[in-house]
Amino acid sequence: MKKTVSTAIGGVVFHIEEDAYQQLAAYLEQVQRYFTTFSEGREIVRDIEARIAELFAERLKAHNREAIVAEDVTAIVATMGTVADFAAAEEPAADPATPHAEASGDPAAGANTPPVDAEPGPWRRSKRDRVVSGVLGGLAAKLGIDALWLRVAFCLFAVGLGFLPAFPVVLVVAYLILAASMPESDADDDLPVNIRKLYREPQGQVIGGVAGGLAAFLGLDVSLVRVLFGLSIFLGGSGIVVYLLLWALTPAAQSMTDRMRMRGEPITLSGISDKLSAGPATAGSQSKAQQIVLLPFTILGHIARAIMAVAFGLVRVLGAFLGIILFVVSLSLLVIGAAFAWQMIQEGTLLGSDFIHFEGDDDFGAYLLHAPSALVYAGSALAIFLGLDFLLLSMALIAARNVAGRYVNVAAAAITLVCLVATLVLLPKASRTFKEREVVTTQAHLPLKSASMLQIAVPEVTAENSFRSERLSLTFAEAKTDSLSVVQSVEGRGATRALALASASEVRYGFSLSNDSVLTLAPAFTWTANQPYRMQKLDLTVEVPQGRIFRLDERAAQLAMGTLAGVRADFNAVDFVGRQLVFARGRLTCLDCPAEEAEPDKTEDGFNARIDISTDSGRVQGDIEEVNISKNGIETWVKDPKTGKRTRVRIQADTSE
Repeated sequence: MKKTVSTAIGGVVFHIEEDAYQQLAAYLEQVQRYFTTFSEGREIVRDIEARIAELFAERLKAHNREAIVAEDVTAIVATMGTVADFAAAEEPAADPATPHAEASGDPAAGANTPPVDAEPGPWRRSKRDRVVSGVLGGLAAKLGIDALWLRVAFCLFAVGLGFLPAFPVVLVVAYLILAASMPESDADDDLPVNIRKLYREPQGQVIGGVAGGLAAFLGLDVSLVRVLFGLSIFLGGSGIVVYLLLWALTPAAQSMTDRMRMRGEPITLSGISDKLSAGPATAGSQSKAQQIVLLPFTILGHIARAIMAVAFGLVRVLGAFLGIILFVVSLSLLVIGAAFAWQMIQEGTLLGSDFIHFEGDDDFGAYLLHAPSALVYAGSALAIFLGLDFLLLSMALIAARNVAGRYVNVAAAAITLVCLVATLVLLPKASRTFKEREVVTTQAHLPLKSASMLQIAVPEVTAENSFRSERLSLTFAEAKTDSLSVVQSVEGRGATRALALASASEVRYGFSLSNDSVLTLAPAFTWTANQPYRMQKLDLTVEVPQGRIFRLDERAAQLAMGTLAGVRADFNAVDFVGRQLVFARGRLTCLDCPAEEAEPDKTEDGFNARIDISTDSGRVQGDIEEVNISKNGIETWVKDPKTGKRTRVRIQADTSE
């Protein structure tokens, strides 16, 4: 039995035996002491640790172990090499394929190749090499290729490209099926480490470094790759699409080990040291012919970088502006959520709150006032955490970086999602509070003793009753008797029919008839004391005796506009104020409204219809302005376009039969 410790190597946590840990710590200290003398030493040491972590993950998987032993450390050191080996770098290297190496059975000799006796594992989604869900990264790891090529192929077949057909639906469905069916791999063994990987080469780039990366990857001259991309533009623009895809999907080579992996060079201490000793790579010189051929691409590169710089600046400004807007929204949500939560904690209900009011026709307010306490708490928490999410997002947009950290953002988003689910689950309970409807109808008769003109008035809405005024409608109808009648139909709502009926019965509405000629209607209804608003609605019908002339003030005309629209469709509410209205033969009529101007007949080309007719009094020519057809014949008005004189022309019907 041996003691083990946990340690992080290259960002990955491993269990390692204590003696192996001491051996590995001494080796890493020696590596760090050597490479920190170079300008890129810190990044090189980090890359070396990442490479060591990959090799350890391979060995643990191959030998089906959970802890690193001293044998593993020895094998890794033999693979990576030691600082002391640099002194013998110029001596002839031993043939790695000698019989001794093959027969030694040393795991270090085959550290860069998978063990032949390793059992094939299941297909898994990659946890570290992922863009959406890691499906393509897992497939690439299983096939031993770079996931970039699968992603490029996926995009090309999704959109189609010249000679390539498009299968967007098939690809998306297949991807979703794989994402749902493939299990996720462990973080330690989902990257193929023994493949040449494509990167973009920032050094000497013209536009995005794609051509430089491909040249290094394929071992070609970068000028040739650029010329090939230029010629591919004439193949239906396919070169531009491929270049943009590679630009979007390929990471840039940021370190020396990235460039070594791109060229397929072994990542060992000796190889890294040779690279450092050789100095930074410089772009090769170009001939005059190459410079002339590449001149358009060089110019395009400068233009593209300038456009991208301006675009990034605009995006930064727009992001900051959006961040300010989200900041204000987040503060509003935080205040609203805190106010509701505080009211519920203090009073246990939102009714009677001093700082929570609902103005206007706000059914949401009624729902919320009668909502279950659990729903109010869940909604308050949702507003608070949604405001917190917006606050973190606004700060990130303004600062152009993540200011809170990944774990804080994920935790806030997870809590917001829980609050949203709880709110949606509890919301139907609030809607059931008003699912039943009942109507209570009452009618009051007001005898009219005189035949004077009737005035119907509705006072202006005051601050005390403005909330309920929008729940009031006014209609006029012809009375069947000689009395003036006021019919009230109150709709109440509740969880049960009994509660809905009680809600309708709570409504109180006032009106009065004074001087036998002025009917005053209240601008809003009220309800019994100590009762909350339950979304009541009042439909008021005033029945006026036939032949009784009445007038409306402005507020009454506004409330009754639905009825008045049948009188004159071209009138607004203010046009009916003070007009003489009367019911005659079951129809509401305006006695003193101006006659409606008839639309003149138009010909197909848009000019007025003209007439040229001989009558007993002479010849009539001009534009037809008005035509009335009745059983007695046709009557029309003709206007002379020169003098403006209007002449009436009547064509009588033949009634001899």
